[in-house]
Amino acid sequence: MARPIKDGLDYFPKDTNFYRNRKIRALIGRFGADGAVLYDYILCEVYGDKGFYTLTDDSFRDIAAADLGMSPEKIGLILDYLLNQSMLLDGTLFKSVKVLTSRGIQTRYQEAVRQRAAKRGICVDGKLWLLNEAETEGFIQVRQDDNYSRNNPSKSEKNHCFSTEQSANKSKVNKSKEKQRKVNSPPAPLRGEKQPTKIPTYEEVLMEATMRGIPDLARPFFDYYSAADWRDRDGVPVYSWRQKLVSWKVREDDRLRKQVAAQKKPQSGGKSFTDLAAELEGKL
Repeated sequence: MARPIKDGLDYFPKDTNFYRNRKIRALIGRFGADGAVLYDYILCEVYGDKGFYTLTDDSFRDIAAADLGMSPEKIGLILDYLLNQSMLLDGTLFKSVKVLTSRGIQTRYQEAVRQRAAKRGICVDGKLWLLNEAETEGFIQVRQDDNYSRNNPSKSEKNHCFSTEQSANKSKVNKSKEKQRKVNSPPAPLRGEKQPTKIPTYEEVLMEATMRGIPDLARPFFDYYSAADWRDRDGVPVYSWRQKLVSWKVREDDRLRKQVAAQKKPQSGGKSFTDLAAELEGKL
């Protein structure tokens, strides 16, 4: 059984200048450390729940008050400030569907799921996504669901993303089959890639060698590469037998030059250096 797909994050990025942010400083200035603590608490709820938002209900204030040791009334005052004055949270979505999120939260969410997106697409509900097209990363799939439920936005997004995941899984299966087919079949030539030339006949090699003034090299050249199945010493297919013939001629010319040079080299008659020295001294 496959593991359920995780929407939330295990951890999220937090800037080191968090407490130097003017909005955070204003929040602390009004409510003390409790303001920053509640905001951090909300971030953990958002990133750990759906990743870029969390859906609340009437019990949220009481649960947060119990977790943080604050009164529900203070939780309410700080939350109202976060939603309506500080712009740290989006008040419109909270009023309409009780969703806590913000543009900043969603921006950081994109950075947090960048590696996850390399394995599978990230689907988000367009009704809850606040970033515009220019601000949205390419790996984020923003779905505008006509069947979106204002009463249950989480369910609407889950169904839409489920269908997306099905499509992604189907695509993976097709890619796997295609990969297996390529393994079992000869590799198709890539566009622009050099292809081995047609294997020549001996008559074609002889004609080319004669044109280059080396007809005597045609037979050894043809026999050598025919025995090697027209592959070079490294087993690579011969892409141009005419080029190989030219290289063969260069090597042959080099061999002949070395042979002639060796024949012109003075011979010592097999005498040792000592014998030659003694012979020279006797002549003097």
